Amino acid sequence: MVALVRHYTMIAIAQQAGPFPAVGQRLSRLSGMDGLVLVDALASIMGHEEKELCKPGHLAMVLVLDTATTITGSRERACRLPLMDYLADKMCALCYERAWYAKLGGCIAIKFLFERMDLRWVLERQFNFLKALLFVMMDLTGEVSSGAVDMARSNLEKMLRHCAAPIDSTSVEENQVADLVSTQEKSIYDVTHELVRQVTSPNKYVRDQAIHCLKVLAELTDRTVTDVMAP
Repeated sequence: MVALVRHYTMIAIAQQAGPFPAVGQRLSRLSGMDGLVLVDALASIMGHEEKELCKPGHLAMVLVLDTATTITGSRERACRLPLMDYLADKMCALCYERAWYAKLGGCIAIKFLFERMDLRWVLERQFNFLKALLFVMMDLTGEVSSGAVDMARSNLEKMLRHCAAPIDSTSVEENQVADLVSTQEKSIYDVTHELVRQVTSPNKYVRDQAIHCLKVLAELTDRTVTDVMAP
């Protein structure tokens, strides 16, 4: 499996970041193997009813990221690949499936993405992750979820703490700090706006979670909840 995952990842990278990247009209004329079928297979595995399959699925995502990082030279460049955007879209889509086990697989995948991917990449997609996790809580409240709701709630707080924490300037190049801070501010603004909207949600579980998340943001930014909610 390891060799197969690495092989398809290298094909996708060669098609997307090689000397003749498959973009625009070239994409329609692409022939041969499609590296993105690997992501489609991963989505099927993570959303399968047999949740033990999530373990090899998680390993495959680790291999995809590690292989891309090795080839491109850094995790930041690896996260710029369209392959990673497609991976994020497919994993978020699992959270909108009807079955609880698909939602649980989506939660597991989102946890991997915000913990392992480059911070800028995560900040740019934090709003999408937030919407997916809130939908899991909204859709499964009061139903059999086998831990999907609890995982969505846990992931939401972990993601906010990861993304809203002050940026360590020592671990980022000096010329990138201002840009990263700007990206973080925009991301937090969008997330806060959505959380404030969910405070009036008819779903009590989502409402309570939104209030809790706003308290977490207030704690991380050293402000009051009122200040965080102010337009």
